[in-house]
Amino acid sequence: MGPHELLQHPGTRYLTRWLRRAREPADSIGGDATDPSSDKNCTDEADIDESIGGDATDHYSKISTKTSTNTTTKGTTTEGLGSPDGGGELQWTVVPASIRSQILGLIPQMHDQQRCIDLLAARISRDQTLPKEQRLSSPLKWFTKVIADPDFAAGDQYAEERLQEQNRVAASIAESKVTLESKLEQGIAVQRREEAALAKLALLDESTLLGVSNLAASVCEYPNFATQIAEAVSKRSLPANRHARKAVLRAIKKMVPESKE
Repeated sequence: MGPHELLQHPGTRYLTRWLRRAREPADSIGGDATDPSSDKNCTDEADIDESIGGDATDHYSKISTKTSTNTTTKGTTTEGLGSPDGGGELQWTVVPASIRSQILGLIPQMHDQQRCIDLLAARISRDQTLPKEQRLSSPLKWFTKVIADPDFAAGDQYAEERLQEQNRVAASIAESKVTLESKLEQGIAVQRREEAALAKLALLDESTLLGVSNLAASVCEYPNFATQIAEAVSKRSLPANRHARKAVLRAIKKMVPESKE
């Protein structure tokens, strides 16, 4: 089969059409973020809430394709999209991961990215309190409408509440850490006292052991542990019950004051 016949073959023509379609960019969520003509797909008034995010009038044409393209190339498509201006990781919170890279592409370079993201996050969070028919059908379309001339009031409030929550969690973690460290220190101190008491018990004569047992039983908060105290001390060990054990430690400290607990 010659070159001309090969080009005319039905299978070749089909493959050529298939490759041409494969090279065409797939439609993104809510339309092409860099194509101003996609505004025609954003006319659904049910998608727009003018009470948050400023005027819902279509100002997207003010954002040039060049600006969107430059911003997009600086971002990534992972969930942890970082700030292109080197400001660290952006906090996306409730913004769906599937549209994050497109959101970055829509943010004009003159705007603070985190404030823009917070504005969208505030609107998405507000949806949770609204009836189903009033919720956004496409957060991306809504964001495309308001981003050119946004009112950041709702987003700034959302960011402040997020910061307060982060501070509260950080304080709670810090407090828990201090409490845990304190308990660990207390546990180590108790262990050392008990080890010192056992070392003393091992060296006491029978008469002194009996005196420790009797004294411990008398100072114990619960008299019914007297038998347990006597049995443990006679074996030169400490009782299992913490109240009885505490009484034995007190008795040893009084009768053998030079011991180091």
